[in-house]
Amino acid sequence: MNYNKKILICGLPGSGKTTLAEPLAKLLGAVWINADNIRTQWDDWDFSPEGRTRQAQRMRNLSNEVTKDGKIVVADFICPTNETRKEFDADFIIWMDTIKLGRYDDTNAMFENPTKCDFIVTDWEDNTPDILKEIIEKEFTLSEFSVFADLKRDRKGSQTAIDIDKEFDDTIKEIWESDYPTRTDIRNIENETNIVPIFGDSFLFCSGLPREYELGTLLRKENSKVLFPNFSKPGASNNSIVNRIEQWTNDDHSKKTKTIIIGLSSIYRFDYYIDSEYPESIDAENSVHTNHILDFDISPGWEVDYYLDSVNDSVMAKRLRKSLELARNGFLSSQTTYANVYFKNLETIIRRIDWITKQRKWNIIFVKNADWHDSIHKVDIKVMNKYIENMDSMKRRCRTIEMQGGEEGNVIDHLSCRHWGLETTKSLVKEIKKEYLSLIHI
Repeated sequence: MNYNKKILICGLPGSGKTTLAEPLAKLLGAVWINADNIRTQWDDWDFSPEGRTRQAQRMRNLSNEVTKDGKIVVADFICPTNETRKEFDADFIIWMDTIKLGRYDDTNAMFENPTKCDFIVTDWEDNTPDILKEIIEKEFTLSEFSVFADLKRDRKGSQTAIDIDKEFDDTIKEIWESDYPTRTDIRNIENETNIVPIFGDSFLFCSGLPREYELGTLLRKENSKVLFPNFSKPGASNNSIVNRIEQWTNDDHSKKTKTIIIGLSSIYRFDYYIDSEYPESIDAENSVHTNHILDFDISPGWEVDYYLDSVNDSVMAKRLRKSLELARNGFLSSQTTYANVYFKNLETIIRRIDWITKQRKWNIIFVKNADWHDSIHKVDIKVMNKYIENMDSMKRRCRTIEMQGGEEGNVIDHLSCRHWGLETTKSLVKEIKKEYLSLIHI
């Protein structure tokens, strides 16, 4: 875990803050700081707005001293306003929303429901501390997409989060066969001399297809002298895809790489939704999305109600519905202009790929999913294509494969989950093989 973090447990008096804080701190090996104990030590029982702010600052300063030693802090106090929570500056906020009114009228009147919250406890259960321990450990552990995390992690034997399409044996439950995030057989990676990794979202991951038909496996059958580890990730944003490329540059086996295969994702699937309440803001961060729906997979055919079914809080569900419906109904595409942060983000993504591959002298095979282009202005597509064309230089070559539907297209079939079917994947394999052979003969 990454330590030196501050956890705030806030809520009305009698909501169970201390009841949760003590066992949670023990489970996390954290330092527990209780507000009543601190007020006693300072002999400060001023509960005015000024006194509340002073207490928040005091709790923050004490917590910061502890985190300097590389420890986690669990602090429980009422912290009744968004201003006092801002003063405390927590890394993870838990709101004990277990009661509607506390025993003090002035506190009830002052208390503001948190606008930023990482977890809401509405009902106390005996396993609540254990549940939160698991959530917090995941939150405080380096994301697998972090450029500082190793691409090779402890995965072997755990289940692969993929559903096999009913066209095949949909009872199959695959497990990771290595610590790398790939279904491709890489057991002999130490002895490989030529590695061409694949980076993308669920389409290049071949979601819905069994392991024997995923892209890396099929390419290996076509060229036994090259290993094609498929590092694509279902639900990945474009930022996440490039982060995974950067992780590969830090892997010792990347020295065996001269070409990479990349498939970018949808314009919808960035790290944040556009702020539907302030669409002109350059901040580009929707607080609702940041705190509640980061794990939502915005994929083809997604429906709003599907995601809302997992939201227990009716107030939050109402807020989420607005943002999700706007995204689902094309709000984002209407905002796709040169001034919009999302196109700028895409521009940045392509520049990052350009810089990485130029520095490593890696050739590129771009697999472009034309299905995503429906939501992008034609002029913007031309600009994006121009960037990609300019990557083709004497020092680092770049080839493009466009996956297009229609009578003359190479998207032949789809699975019930709307990802590319087996025939389409086989067609893509042939085109990649052709482009790869053209690169190695230059």
